[in-house]
Amino acid sequence: MDEEEGRHRFEEMEEQEWIGEAADAPLPPGQIAALYEEELDFVKSATVDASKMEKLELIGEECFENHAPIPLAQIATEPLKKPPITTPSTSTIPGAQRTSTSSSLIDESLSNDGQAGRNVEISASSTLGSMSSPTVVERIETPPPSLLEATMVNDLVYDAFPVQPLWCRRHPRCALGVFVALVIILAVVSSFVLAISLNAPTREIATASPLSRVKCFADVYELTAAIDQYVNETCDEDSECEVAKRYGWPINAWCISNVRNMKGLFSGANFSGNISDWNVSSVTDMSLMFFFNADFNGDLSRWDVSSVTDMSHMFHLARVFDRDLSSWNVSSVTDMSSMFSDANTFNGDLSSWDVSSVTDMNVMFYEANSFNGNLSSWDVSSVTTMTLMFYHADAFNGDLSNWDVSSVTDMSGLFLHANAFNGDLSNWDVSSLNSTMKIFYRASGFNGNLSTWDVSSVNDMSYMFYGASYFNGDLSKWDVNSVDDMSFMFFDANVFNGNLSRWDVSSVTNMNSMFYDAIAFDGDLSNWDVSSVNDTTYMFSGATSFNGNLSTWDVRNIAEMSYMFYGASEFNCDLSRWDVSFVDDMAFMFYDAFSFNGDLSSWDVSLVIDMNSMFSHAHSFNGDLSSWDVSSVTDMGQMFSNASSFNTDLSNWNVSSVTNMNSMFYDAIAFNGDLSRWDVRSVNNMTNMFSGASSFNGNLSNWDVGSEADLSSMFYGAFEFNGY
Repeated sequence: MDEEEGRHRFEEMEEQEWIGEAADAPLPPGQIAALYEEELDFVKSATVDASKMEKLELIGEECFENHAPIPLAQIATEPLKKPPITTPSTSTIPGAQRTSTSSSLIDESLSNDGQAGRNVEISASSTLGSMSSPTVVERIETPPPSLLEATMVNDLVYDAFPVQPLWCRRHPRCALGVFVALVIILAVVSSFVLAISLNAPTREIATASPLSRVKCFADVYELTAAIDQYVNETCDEDSECEVAKRYGWPINAWCISNVRNMKGLFSGANFSGNISDWNVSSVTDMSLMFFFNADFNGDLSRWDVSSVTDMSHMFHLARVFDRDLSSWNVSSVTDMSSMFSDANTFNGDLSSWDVSSVTDMNVMFYEANSFNGNLSSWDVSSVTTMTLMFYHADAFNGDLSNWDVSSVTDMSGLFLHANAFNGDLSNWDVSSLNSTMKIFYRASGFNGNLSTWDVSSVNDMSYMFYGASYFNGDLSKWDVNSVDDMSFMFFDANVFNGNLSRWDVSSVTNMNSMFYDAIAFDGDLSNWDVSSVNDTTYMFSGATSFNGNLSTWDVRNIAEMSYMFYGASEFNCDLSRWDVSFVDDMAFMFYDAFSFNGDLSSWDVSLVIDMNSMFSHAHSFNGDLSSWDVSSVTDMGQMFSNASSFNTDLSNWNVSSVTNMNSMFYDAIAFNGDLSRWDVRSVNNMTNMFSGASSFNGNLSNWDVGSEADLSSMFYGAFEFNGY
């Protein structure tokens, strides 16, 4: 039987008697087989969709009451089919007209997988009809609305879900139930997936690129490698750049939500791209992030940095960066050291920052030459170190009067070279400080009131007012008994002349260059206990006004006195009682001390090795040095050069260890002492020794001068000399 004949047979069957509603009486399998013996040949010849057949659910239990299970043999050969529209018996409806229907008893459709041939669908209702029933079942022309609606839903469900249990295709309500169940299941699954996605890391979409989905970075190492490729390779959204393929384009769309550490991410890179939309809410470390990135000036105003704890060196040497960071929540940050160091352009508003957790502000605005922001409301109560914080912040002169610095232990170099700063710091509680080294170094505009500062814990005041050329504050009440280093403290503080007479300096060991070039200073230091000091090198060098009484100083532990009164042109104090027995270096000690002519005759200089230029240019000096033991001295070069008044007896000096007498009496125009017994066999340099010593005519005939000694210009300008 061919296909056309089979179609004709099914149309004829439409005219036959139908079984009662819902196929109430099951038919024996034998009757079914006999009834459709001829049709089975056509069914077997029809193309069957194997993939659908595999999906058929072979369920043994009845779906509805009195529905007999379909034999497996029939199921194996039966294609999929839509159930026909079934209606109540017309025998119970008077006047109902029987009509020939063109319902889809045979539905032709192509298979879902595109296979050739057609699947012929045969109504299960027609195959199960009771042929022995005398009742004629006719189709009414217009079925009831509820039945029609159910049938439409059944057709819709069939179209949407073509693979349904065979036992369910016989009744529209069953199909509707399946549809509702599937919708509920789909809703539950969708809710579950949505819940998971909300807890999962956000996946960003690269909208500017054909690449719609991007790979999230796992850690900073993967991100750093991608940035190196991004910066060093030429690629755009249309290129074959690997970084664009993998992570999306542009860089602003990269998914970095998993990254916790961005330390040094753009360090040294020539990066100037847009990363304003990066989700950095999970990042805890941004230290060195833009370090030495000379090109970056991107917008970071919308960044959520609330989790960041370390911003040290973040914009260090980011020389063009000057973007708005006013809305940043930095409440978790503990380290801001060097954050804006050398950020020469930056002058952003940081007034509303919550820095209450910060402990380290070292070098924070180091050479931030343009910065002069308002920091008056900052809570710095947790900060312990502020070293070099405003170093060379040349424009900064902000109000810091209300800062609580009670926890700060180190302010070394705080305003070093901050030439514009002259803020009020009188209320600062510096009781925890242990170092004020270089705090106002070269702060040339500073002259604030520091009289009430409690510096009792400070041990290092070296360079504190170095070059503070405008400072002349009252420090008379300072408790400095813990200080051990005052070297360079008032170096070049050329207007300072404060009263320091009551200072307890008994713990100080180093006073090197303390008043160097403090040209106005002439304070009373007579009561100072300097017994612990071991270094006074350059102490009053260039202190042209100083002529204080130091006669009672206990200098027994001092080893270094070189340059001590170098250039102290007014100094002429009595030093006769000084115990210098421990000193080994007196080079340049009274160089340019024009007024000095003190009695040094009793000094024990037996350990001194270097007396180079000791009285050079000491025009007034003519003290008695005849009893000095100079047996340890090796260098007497320029010792009395330009000592125009000096003419003391040195005949008994033991100079056997001296190797250098270069220019020793150069321009010592008054000198004419007896040096005939000097042992100069070790001397190898006598150049210009008596050059310009216009009065000298001593007998040197007994001198044993070595053949290697340099005697060039030895007597140049010694017009009176004729005794060689």
